Amino acid sequence: MMNSFYTLIFIFAYDHIVFLPDCLRGILGQSWTDYILIGYMDPEDRETLEVFQRYTSDDRRVRLRFARRDEVYERVAEDLKNVDASYVLFLKPGDFCLPGFLSAGMLLADQFQPQIILFDVGRRIPRYGTLDDKAAIMKQNVLPEDIVFSPDAIKENPLSVRQMPTRLTLFQRSFLLNNDIIWPEGLASNDFYTGLCALAAAEKICAVRDKHAFLYKGATDAISRWKELEALRDYLQENDLWENAEQSVAEFILKDTKTLLKQACSDAARYEILNHLDSDPMVKEYLQKPADWFRNKDTFSTALFLNNAVRRYRLVNKPVDAAPERRLVYNQLLYVPAVSVIIPVYNTERYLEEAVRSVMNQTLREIEILCFDDGSTDGSLRILSDLSAEDSRIRVFSQKNAGSATARNRGINCAEGEYLYFMDSDDVLLPDALDVLYSKASGDTLDVLFFNAENFYDAAFSGEKDRDRRGKVYQNNYDSIRSGMEFLVQVDRNSEFSGNVWIQLVSRDFLLREHILFHDRILVQDVPYTYEVMLKAQRASYIDKVFYRRRLHAGSVTTGEKTLDYVYGIFLGLMNEWKVYLQVEGRLTEEQRDAAKWRMNTILGSARRVFLNLKPEILGEEYGLKGDFMLFRQLICDYAEKEREAKNSKKKISILRKKLGEVTK
Repeated sequence: MMNSFYTLIFIFAYDHIVFLPDCLRGILGQSWTDYILIGYMDPEDRETLEVFQRYTSDDRRVRLRFARRDEVYERVAEDLKNVDASYVLFLKPGDFCLPGFLSAGMLLADQFQPQIILFDVGRRIPRYGTLDDKAAIMKQNVLPEDIVFSPDAIKENPLSVRQMPTRLTLFQRSFLLNNDIIWPEGLASNDFYTGLCALAAAEKICAVRDKHAFLYKGATDAISRWKELEALRDYLQENDLWENAEQSVAEFILKDTKTLLKQACSDAARYEILNHLDSDPMVKEYLQKPADWFRNKDTFSTALFLNNAVRRYRLVNKPVDAAPERRLVYNQLLYVPAVSVIIPVYNTERYLEEAVRSVMNQTLREIEILCFDDGSTDGSLRILSDLSAEDSRIRVFSQKNAGSATARNRGINCAEGEYLYFMDSDDVLLPDALDVLYSKASGDTLDVLFFNAENFYDAAFSGEKDRDRRGKVYQNNYDSIRSGMEFLVQVDRNSEFSGNVWIQLVSRDFLLREHILFHDRILVQDVPYTYEVMLKAQRASYIDKVFYRRRLHAGSVTTGEKTLDYVYGIFLGLMNEWKVYLQVEGRLTEEQRDAAKWRMNTILGSARRVFLNLKPEILGEEYGLKGDFMLFRQLICDYAEKEREAKNSKKKISILRKKLGEVTK
């Protein structure tokens, strides 16, 4: 190894100084010792100077530079040109490197001379004093398997392959200088500019997939972020890279702006972000692009989300009188919900207020509550109207009786939250549920997050045969991040599959991208929906905590008397599951295919048992079902095809009897 093969490390000590000692210990403890460390700090910050002196006073590899934050770009550009080194690393005090970090990167540098070396890194969680190596900062699943690759080989937008792309990334110094990727004048931060410009201009990239470092992602200054992105646009246009990179830049800007809007912690910050959205010509142009312009359907969903936010901002910006209560209502329109809670309602006046108030009282305040009255004939709609007058986050919709599937699908289309939660109108959600669930789901960019629930009995319920339903849904823990199909395999091993939607927090973008909806005209609609979610989710996880209390009472679908429509719904649901399975079968492992088929066979057996136990007066007369499960599957397939002709139970019985005669000869 060449002794002159040095790394130039920049540390910008302007924020989160409490982490600086750990950052310095991490660098000084590297097994790779050929580096030059330059620390930048405010000239009046004595505390930071003392930290540097305490840890680096006897180390000749360390140099200190004094510059105000808005002038630091000048010193960085000067040092980048004058300090002889092969590769450059940008750090902030919140970054912590394990001893093998530089060695892992510089060995690749020496062997392949890539222009960029990307690292997957974990996250620092200061509140718990821990390092989370499960968090995904880099999208490894979109990277090619080759050690060396070009940006074109990345399966998604290369500009979005890694969060904070400048930090904890090694850049070839000559590549930055030759392509004039130097910290531009006027930028007070550089979390994105260098990394994104380099990804747009690079031809040769390597990736370190093991986690050798951890990053603390603190609050973000929106103005600084936009200045970086504007500088990126200028650089790409000046260097003839814009035509190929525009769609990638658009995707990055829109998704990044959505993140900024969700992280904003004050009305003033939201106003600032939304005003920028409504005034920047380039962003406004992207917001109006049709769906087929974007390479990724998620980006179009993000554009719709931001358009809704801008629409509400314009409403807020209309002149209003000074009455505090009116201003409060208008200001609340600025809140972009983190979670949309969707509640179908049908004749549950006895339990409805308790259910909705359990959502109103959530510790996560950035939510919207979408209630769909499905043609109730009791006082449910009146209760919803009263509650919506009390809490502006509640939106009430009324429809003719069409079923909860129709209501939930309307909710998916109407919702503005990043994540969706489907709740029943007679149950109870615990106060911290959405706060904990959203933090986990958004922090780990999950498609779906499962959690636990417990049953409880209404005081007036006397269904002794159902008393064994008490207890939690899951008895085991499944807390690692995995695909939905892997989650299905695990729960099936423990015989704990549950199709209930009220133990899931799901990404709205994921549902839209995969075209997942509830199937109407099916009484047991949760199971085929959940099956599809599990088969298609790439990132799923679980929290082993009870957040939901499910009420069992007389008259519910679960405890009520089973009918032919109930069995028929299972038939139709099974057919939908089979279609979904055929869509994804090719990418499943043998174990996953077996689990998926076993799940369908289990549902098939349930349908058969319920069918055979239907009362004679429901079927019209008693008869058994001959043949094995394959004949029964054929019966269901043909029965489902005839469904449109079966306009009433009598017609369904006739079709069923005719088919029974055909398959049991």
